[in-house]
Amino acid sequence: MPADLNRLTEGWLELESDPGLFTLLLEDFGVRGVQVEEVYDLQKTIEGVRPVYGFIFLFKWIEERRSRRKVTASEENFVEDEETINSIFFAQQMVPNSCATHALLSVLLNCPKIYLGPTLARLKNTQLI
Repeated sequence: MPADLNRLTEGWLELESDPGLFTLLLEDFGVRGVQVEEVYDLQKTIEGVRPVYGFIFLFKWIEERRSRRKVTASEENFVEDEETINSIFFAQQMVPNSCATHALLSVLLNCPKIYLGPTLARLKNTQLI
């Protein structure tokens, strides 16, 4: 049965920020050998958690702060290798409450040494315009 794209724009159910749930989502994607760990302090050494493929920072969003934040444009490139820049996966979030899925996909699809499973591997190899 094809997905009703109009219903997708209504939003997804919000996913609790729980490492166990994120790991279950990875397993549902077909990913193997990866789990999500909660880190409370980046100043301390992350012991026994290797390899680290990425970080997903969670914070409480307060809409009224949005208008007070300063936005600055930067012309400086932080990654200078053009091949690296052109191979980075990025998906713009269009569906409300899909941020957990997008965060996981951004980490997974930018790490070449992770077994993604057939569905995510196909997504990664498909060039979306």
